Amino acid sequence: MKLRLVLEEMYTTAIRAWLNSIVDQRIDQIIRSPDEFSYAGPLPPMVTNVQGRLVANVGNRQSIDFVASITDGHEVTTTRVIMKSSELCPRHI
Repeated sequence: MKLRLVLEEMYTTAIRAWLNSIVDQRIDQIIRSPDEFSYAGPLPPMVTNVQGRLVANVGNRQSIDFVASITDGHEVTTTRVIMKSSELCPRHI
């Protein structure tokens, strides 16, 4: 049983690293239209889709969860805070 938990934790860590990479590669697209993010590229085994979910929109900051859905019903999530300002170029924190 312990081995299974360790393997599940390793899989979750690998998916989170992959998800962070996908989000980082597409940060320009995310800044332009954060509510329209959807990844349609190749997926790791057992991942069914990846989408962005706007969590909070306060002033010039938006918090977005990026979620990889797994076939067993679990989700792996990473979050980015996007800052938009008329004085600064859009960037992520």
